[in-house]
Amino acid sequence: MSVLPSAYPEQKPIYLRSGDPIELPEHSRYVNLREYLVTHTVAENTRIACEALGPKRSDIEIRSVSEYPYNCVGMVLGNRRAWIDLDTEEIETYLTNDGYRKISKNELSVGDLFLYKQGEEFTHIGVVISVDIQNVNNVWILSKWGFAGEVLHHVLDVPKAYGRVSIYWTERVQHGAA
Repeated sequence: MSVLPSAYPEQKPIYLRSGDPIELPEHSRYVNLREYLVTHTVAENTRIACEALGPKRSDIEIRSVSEYPYNCVGMVLGNRRAWIDLDTEEIETYLTNDGYRKISKNELSVGDLFLYKQGEEFTHIGVVISVDIQNVNNVWILSKWGFAGEVLHHVLDVPKAYGRVSIYWTERVQHGAA
């Protein structure tokens, strides 16, 4: 389900760096986010999401609790300008069209992307902000958790519904390529 407050004007197009437009649902299909936020603000949703991870979670840092409606895909591909729902095939097509390629976990570097899946379905995306080269499992991510805010978190510390990291993408130039 995509979200845009009814008080907002018609959603303007969002484009990838390649110039390709990102398909957004028709305005009439958006749900009124303000009704959802009557119960909880973005800050409250963020606190609830962090607490739900339990006491064994890493030191999650809340980066932003903007009330503007965008999600993880909107953060990564739409510069925090839209709530963008994509299925697995669409996200991979958009990333490929924007010059990204899949990499192995051992190739990770700051700025690369993590795609989370639950089964075969894409559920979440985040940006690598730190990689411990001595322990490639010690990776920190910046991501936006749905109706919650942006958080800096360990790669394993995400809401259970997101599943696990499954695919890694980069836009870095390959060694030997110019």
